[in-house]
Amino acid sequence: MKKLMLLSVGSMLILSSCVSKKEYTALEAKQKETQDLLNTATVKLNSCLSDKAAATARLEVMQEQLED
Repeated sequence: MKKLMLLSVGSMLILSSCVSKKEYTALEAKQKETQDLLNTATVKLNSCLSDKAAATARLEVMQEQLED
C-alpha cells in the first residue's frame, strides 16, 4: 500500500512538473528575444565606451595645448 501511495505521489510530481510544448516554445522565443536585446545593448555599450575613450583623448590633447 505504501509503495502504491509513493508511486502515485511520485508520478503526480513528475507529471505536474512537465511544461507543455506550447509553453516551452513561448519561453524559448522570450529567451531568444532577451538574448538579442542583451547583444544589442552590449554592442551599444562598447560603442559608447569607444566614443568616451576618443573624447577623453581629445580632451587631454586640448588641455595640453592650453597649458602650452
